Amino acid sequence: MKRLTADAPTGNFETMLNFVHGKDGWAHIYDEDGKETNLITWTLNQCHDRGCDDFQCRTLEEYDEELSSCMMDHMSCPIAMAYCFASQAVHLRSRLKMYEDTGLTPEEIKKLIPPPNAPLTLEELREMDGEPVWCEILIKSAKPSCYAIIHDGVATGFVKGKRISLGCDKIGGYGLAWFAYRRRPEEGTEDAGSQM
Repeated sequence: MKRLTADAPTGNFETMLNFVHGKDGWAHIYDEDGKETNLITWTLNQCHDRGCDDFQCRTLEEYDEELSSCMMDHMSCPIAMAYCFASQAVHLRSRLKMYEDTGLTPEEIKKLIPPPNAPLTLEELREMDGEPVWCEILIKSAKPSCYAIIHDGVATGFVKGKRISLGCDKIGGYGLAWFAYRRRPEEGTEDAGSQM
């Protein structure tokens, strides 16, 4: 997949996609002469050319706040809207650039993210037949919560290397007496059965 962000864009399309870019924590664009300039400086020059330069600001942060207010108060002003669009573009481009700099495609990134660890639905549990699941026992019994293999509707657990029958099947008692997870729930982050 060809990346969309470029530090040194070439051609009209690449330049358009990277026209607004982040530098030193601020948005920059290319002016009419192709010179890189701070977006605030460019905007203030445009405001001055249109006779709207009564800003009482001293820092870039104050100008940014004032220009953002202009955007909300004067939506018919093309310069205020240009500042809005450029601000949006630089934030989105910066986030996209972080992803593209990894060199991974979206599909590769998704594979690195573990699936949510909510209790399995019955359909998901059936698909896990023969695979290990964490069985969270909800009723008081001598049998502890543990990893188990679901096979032919029965959960067979393993505690300290010893095989035990949990007496759980996929239908009877599921959601009332026990839940199954892809992996052991993290302590304090998930309550068994809370998402069913």
